[in-house]
Amino acid sequence: MEVAVVGLGYDGAIAALCLVSRVHNGWGVEVDTAKADRIRGGRSLVAGPSFDALVGQAVTDGRLHATTSCAGALEAADVSVACVGIPSAARSGTDLTGSEAEWIPRYEGAGW
Repeated sequence: MEVAVVGLGYDGAIAALCLVSRVHNGWGVEVDTAKADRIRGGRSLVAGPSFDALVGQAVTDGRLHATTSCAGALEAADVSVACVGIPSAARSGTDLTGSEAEWIPRYEGAGW
């Protein structure tokens, strides 16, 4: 199965690594080009036991790809997971202002 993980912060990077470590192929989507380049270079974005080796092997095997193109990743994916930061708003609500401004316009071009 092809999986897209949108957002390669701590949670997204680990989710992508777990999903591709054994079975699935995946795309990690990140707006920060340096982070996407680091994954493409086979290096982990987070510290952990054997993370660099696992990321390197997944990239070498063609199971993990990193991109800044949300549309391209979503086109290739059978399922997608959003791992983007969503801060709390006043009165225990959720402030989606940043997510709406950053990610939703990217999805629109992907045929959602």
